[in-house]
Amino acid sequence: QQSQQQITQQQIILLQQQQAQEIVLLQQQHAQQQAQEIALLQQQHAQQLASLQQQLNQAEELVPNQQQEH
Repeated sequence: QQSQQQITQQQIILLQQQQAQEIVLLQQQHAQQQAQEIALLQQQHAQQLASLQQQLNQAEELVPNQQQEH
């Protein structure tokens, strides 16, 4: 009975180690995904800001100088 108990304890330890490795892997993948998503959003945001700035500049050019002074 003792030898059987030892085997199950070893199996449990092995499973725990495997689980720990899987968790670390998932966390890494998650972190990578999040970093990619954030980078993508930042890019999109920067592009949107740039186009808005262009539109603003164009609009300012169209506005008569009189109104700009106000």
